[in-house]
Amino acid sequence: MTSKVKFLLGALLVVALIVGVSVLYNTLIENHEPEIQPLVIAPFADIQPEGEAQELEEAGHEDAQIEEREPNPAPDFEVYDIDGNLVNLSDFFGKPIVVNFWATWCPSCRTSLSSFDAVYNDMRDEVHFLMVAMVDGIRETTDTVGSFVENEGYTFPVFYDTTGSAISAYIVTAVPTTAFIDRNGNLIARGVGAIEEIQLRMFVDELNSL
Repeated sequence: MTSKVKFLLGALLVVALIVGVSVLYNTLIENHEPEIQPLVIAPFADIQPEGEAQELEEAGHEDAQIEEREPNPAPDFEVYDIDGNLVNLSDFFGKPIVVNFWATWCPSCRTSLSSFDAVYNDMRDEVHFLMVAMVDGIRETTDTVGSFVENEGYTFPVFYDTTGSAISAYIVTAVPTTAFIDRNGNLIARGVGAIEEIQLRMFVDELNSL
């Protein structure tokens, strides 16, 4: 066997090895990609930190509507806007409010963001949308969030929870979590999981009618 043939066979073997490793890697990534969690919505007062996972598991993925209930004042919190200004949730009382807690590393969050952007652009004059990014300074930073939003072309208002004030007030143990607050500042319901545009529009329309 000539040296040229040996070289060619060796090169082909290397290429085959690289392709094989690439295919295996992609397969592993696909198999281990976190699943998109469907939306589960319930009155906020019915969800407590203890036993939350069990309640959500038993609830399953069912269509739900926002029901009128006794007033349940929405817990206030502090977050920062993109200019670094400190703002409070209560600053937005007077119109219905949709608060979404999310992170760039969350597949279910990314799945829902286009829905929020579409509904925000249609309802921005009637409903406040607060897209609250969970920023810990390590896994998520204001820079990573800002770059992600800019690259994706989203136009919804982004706020940064850098102190944990918001996630503590709303008992956020999983993302995405969405809170629905009426124009009087009452917390009507909270949803956990990815939300489709048609679902979000339904909830926002009901919220706006309260």
